[in-house]
Amino acid sequence: MEDRVNAKMFWAYMLVGLLLVLISLGFGRLSYGVVMPFMQEGLRLSYAQAGFLGTITSLGYLATVLLAGWLAARWGNKQTVVLGCSLLVLSMLGLSSSNGYGVAMVAMFGAGVGSGMVFTPALSLMVGWFPERRGLAAGFLMSGTGLAMVLSGLIVPAVSTGVADGWRWVWRGFAAAALLVFLLAAWLLRNPPSAASAAARSGGLSISEQVYRNPGVLRVAGMYFSFGIAYLVPSTFQMSYMLAQQIASTTAGMLTAMGGVLSLASSPVWGWVSDRIGRQRTLVAAFATVMVALLIPVLYPKLLGFFLSQLLSGSTIAAIPALIQASASEQVPPVLVPVALGYVTIFFSVGQLVGPGLGGWFIDHVMGFPSAYLFTILMLSLGLALAYGMRAPARAHEETRPLASRTDELHR
Repeated sequence: MEDRVNAKMFWAYMLVGLLLVLISLGFGRLSYGVVMPFMQEGLRLSYAQAGFLGTITSLGYLATVLLAGWLAARWGNKQTVVLGCSLLVLSMLGLSSSNGYGVAMVAMFGAGVGSGMVFTPALSLMVGWFPERRGLAAGFLMSGTGLAMVLSGLIVPAVSTGVADGWRWVWRGFAAAALLVFLLAAWLLRNPPSAASAAARSGGLSISEQVYRNPGVLRVAGMYFSFGIAYLVPSTFQMSYMLAQQIASTTAGMLTAMGGVLSLASSPVWGWVSDRIGRQRTLVAAFATVMVALLIPVLYPKLLGFFLSQLLSGSTIAAIPALIQASASEQVPPVLVPVALGYVTIFFSVGQLVGPGLGGWFIDHVMGFPSAYLFTILMLSLGLALAYGMRAPARAHEETRPLASRTDELHR
């Protein structure tokens, strides 16, 4: 009976966590690439302006990641997540009613802030409750990005082309979904037990030495930075690339949805593989697969090329953040895992800050879409090189309490 209660609690939290990632990293950030062509036309934006809207969202995310730990420590992870959800709702409603570039910038910045306030504390909350399952938890939560791309690929083109100002209704729909998840998180989630006792067991570890100057953590941070630059470029511009190649919007949307469907299961599967063959080998394979996937539409920008690209990237790209997070968690003692996750996420956020804007600049001023994709491949090659040189650290003994005791604290 106790095992059933424990499993029920775990999967209930995983479901809420997936939905939180769906509305934050998914609807709040990645889905912008699918909405962008229709929003770009409605607001008459250049590719550079449209790309910078993605950058401004990353700026809001970065600013929040720097403060998220402090906010969560002061208010609690749950309270920070709930506040982030409310900001997402307001920002999405602002986007739905924007009538110019300035308003859209403010709303996209707000979406980035809300996403940062949701994702990092949500992941820390899951790690706090289920430290012995953090790899599976990280992979499962990242499946929310895949679900977002599935829904966006199926819904956004149909609504945007079938209704006047359809892109505005898309943002209203995202806002409604964020509101529902806000209510669910406020009702179900609880803060994990206080980390004070765990900190006392750390033996006076220096955070600077164990995290900020840790060579293993810095290598993982470098990987996350290079991936962050590359991550949003294809998701932001692939729909526009396909439309520019005379691929019908509904077909392009279906390909995007296919990539999302594949990514739903990819994070847990790649995480399972990494547990068997090691994080380093798995990361090298994942980086190489995404590089090949993005090279295909450069060499063959036809429907088949985009199909093969989505087949490979959809099966891989969403898993890389989960693999990197798992790698970061292995570089430090258990009590410092949330600190390490927040630290490497800053590097990821900086990468995301510059990626979409640079991608748009390459499209406008160099060789169009192929040059943006080649730039992305170059950034991924840096991540691959860092992954290739990574060595597995000696595993520290993990002090984890049984799930049953944490379940008892949840219901006290």
